[in-house]
Amino acid sequence: MVDGYSHQFVINDAELTLAYSIWFSFFTKSRPFEGSHCDKELQMKAVSDVDVLWTFDGSADGDLQMEHMDIHVLRTVLLTSGDGNGLIFLDKFTNHFFNSDTVKQKNEEDDIRRQFCDILDPTGRGYVTVKEVKALSIDTLKKLLLKFDPTDVLNTVDLEYSIINAEVITNVVTYLATVGPDPGFHANELIDAYVQQLGGTREKAQEILAGLGAHEDELVTMEMVNEKLEKAITKFRNARPNEPANHRLWFKHLIQHNEI
Repeated sequence: MVDGYSHQFVINDAELTLAYSIWFSFFTKSRPFEGSHCDKELQMKAVSDVDVLWTFDGSADGDLQMEHMDIHVLRTVLLTSGDGNGLIFLDKFTNHFFNSDTVKQKNEEDDIRRQFCDILDPTGRGYVTVKEVKALSIDTLKKLLLKFDPTDVLNTVDLEYSIINAEVITNVVTYLATVGPDPGFHANELIDAYVQQLGGTREKAQEILAGLGAHEDELVTMEMVNEKLEKAITKFRNARPNEPANHRLWFKHLIQHNEI
């Protein structure tokens, strides 16, 4: 994805299905298309030689994955949030754009808001100027975007912890431990149930078994379940929700300010 272009985030109603639609023709009023050289012969350039903001492996630390909003859209959202004196008050800005519903998410957002403000306003003035926002580097905008628009869990190696519910795992494990002729269940039974019923991977099932203190050829007892299951599924319990950032709010803001 070439530096400077925007894209829209699209979600399909089907669970775990995401579609990414890149709009090469989309520009904001503050960043209009400049086509003075369109009538000249073009020289082709390899993608490897282009300044790209997005990566495609979903795990590159510090880079932007495909689902993120364009950094220049973030800059425009900031610029259009300034008052008549060219000041952007960060409490007002973050209160508007960080708006989770649950107490847990609000507590997490408070920390993210502080980090976001520290990047823009390291001296603690409480505001940033329009001039300062215009001068922000690409690297700084990337850092801001990763706070403002965190990487979706579906684009990380930890996505399984977010898409498989801890309570469902508890129910499956407890059921296996209470049925059948044996006083407990064999490890391969949990692996099969986790993969086939819950849609998880064998690796994460083995991780749960390791947390229970069992290997694939060993019996898991109800005593082991009662004593160790909650700790074994801690990563599932504490995983970040599978919820994309509220990009609609960004676009609504831009529409209100006649940017699109």
